[in-house]
Amino acid sequence: CSARDIVDILNGDPAIASKILKTVNSPLFAAAGKNVSTLQDAIVRLGFKEVQNVALSTAIFKMFEKGKGRLFDRKEFWKHSMFTSVVAIELGKRLPQLKLKSDELHLAGLLHGIGKIILDTYFTEYFEKCMSLAVHAGIPLYQAEEMMLGINHCELGYMVALNWNLPEVAVNTIRFYSNPQDCPEEFRAVSNVVNLADYIVSSQDFGTAGETLTPNLNKDVWDSVELTADDIYSVIDIVRNNESVLSDIL
Repeated sequence: CSARDIVDILNGDPAIASKILKTVNSPLFAAAGKNVSTLQDAIVRLGFKEVQNVALSTAIFKMFEKGKGRLFDRKEFWKHSMFTSVVAIELGKRLPQLKLKSDELHLAGLLHGIGKIILDTYFTEYFEKCMSLAVHAGIPLYQAEEMMLGINHCELGYMVALNWNLPEVAVNTIRFYSNPQDCPEEFRAVSNVVNLADYIVSSQDFGTAGETLTPNLNKDVWDSVELTADDIYSVIDIVRNNESVLSDIL
């Protein structure tokens, strides 16, 4: 399959083509040079895996664009998801010793909370009761889900991701991002980084994830990544300075 073949396929879906061009010209990738205006140039800059990630995530976002519920704000959720992927990539750049791949961090960050969308789409009434319970009991949403449904969005997202044949690293991050210490060792580094990215994005109010409580900083994760406070502040500054541009990708 050549770049020309992929361009022909992507041109059949203007929404995906537009999202790819917005992404490649965003601060996330624009440092590589001047603005890109063609899909073929976008593929050259991003690479096949990143283009595949953007196309896949865009298709998923379109599939679940609108919900029936009143409590779960999907636009804010997608913003949270996208900013989590951006922060995860920026954290990965500061952890060269882990040799993390930006395309894996990108996809895992984008889809880490996909189970919430599944709950809101197909079990709207029960999901809203879980959200209300989390508020009134002052507990994380996944714990409220377990109490009311016997399953949480991480496990549900994991099952859906398996069914979609997503890459193993994304599947395992979706399942374990809230408790990365339980993640299989070969995928734990990505899960740790996405967990930390989720914490940073939540604490800085870059979108919302349907949670009323900001997740606590996981000490085991913090100890394992070996970052400094200055590293975190520099990532926050990059995202904050480019917030409006990044939000425009949605």
